[in-house]
Amino acid sequence: MFLQGLNALQASGKQEAIVIKKYFSFLMTFILILFVALNLSANSTDKEARARQAEQAGKLQEALAEYVSLLQSVTAGSATDRRLREKIIKLVKRIQPPPPVPEGAIRHIGRGQAVSEIAKGPEDYIRALAEFEKAVRLAPWLADGYYNLGMVQEKVGRFSDAVHSFKLYLLVAPSATNAREVRTRMYGLEYKAGRQRAAIRVKEEEEEKRAQIRRVKKSLSSGIWCLKEMYDQFSSECYLRPRASGGDLPNMSWVRLLASGDRITIRLQWDNSGMALFDGKIKGLKLVGTQEIACCPRDYIAVFPFTGRISSDGKTITIRPTRTRLLGKIKEYVFIRAK
Repeated sequence: MFLQGLNALQASGKQEAIVIKKYFSFLMTFILILFVALNLSANSTDKEARARQAEQAGKLQEALAEYVSLLQSVTAGSATDRRLREKIIKLVKRIQPPPPVPEGAIRHIGRGQAVSEIAKGPEDYIRALAEFEKAVRLAPWLADGYYNLGMVQEKVGRFSDAVHSFKLYLLVAPSATNAREVRTRMYGLEYKAGRQRAAIRVKEEEEEKRAQIRRVKKSLSSGIWCLKEMYDQFSSECYLRPRASGGDLPNMSWVRLLASGDRITIRLQWDNSGMALFDGKIKGLKLVGTQEIACCPRDYIAVFPFTGRISSDGKTITIRPTRTRLLGKIKEYVFIRAK
């Protein structure tokens, strides 16, 4: 009925019906996705509940089957994945005789070892990694699977994952002949993982700074700029350009700013008193360039260097010339985005 009504409105030329129909379609899609997600979550909860009940009833093989089945549906490497693996390993220790290793897991171990032996580069190790991951997904209690997985994860630089794989290996085989060697390797990997995380944080911070600089540079040519001392004196009126016959306010000034790429040009004009032209390069948030000034009498022109800086929010530009002849004792020019 609802869709029929919308179709009738659309046929009559009502634009609102089209918008409502699109919204309704989006809403139904969202509800369907939400329903599927909740259903999957409910199924996972039911499986784990059945596994716990079977475990409490002493039906360990049945509980193991439920846990392994549940493991196939969770995201690899997630907190749930790791929790289930630890639970499965502890459960298998209670099963006598131990459950047989699925043939598929043995096949993936063999393939992973073969790829590792002939590996000539990172791509080969990635393929070996995939084989070992499949093996420990089919048999989450397989010690060899976790050991091989950890070794390959270390080779491809996944140090945190390698630490976790070796922890699971030791959980499966705490008395392994190489247990001490593996623990020593884990400590080294934990150090490498810490350094790796620190390097990633630095890289992310640097990228954020570069992104911020790009945003600031892109915004410079927008809005209206004003010399700060004029803004402080005349508030929002400072950016009104005076008429050719003279300004409405004494000592009125206007600013024209143009930024493109790494270049910036700022022209500061005083009514009938002088002009300053700043032409420079943008390096990060710093400025460097030359200032050209023209004072009364008009035939006086001087050019000299300047340095400057753009504020991190892109709302203030400060320029410090090596010499000043305009505005008497002024030490620096501070331009603010007035509007």
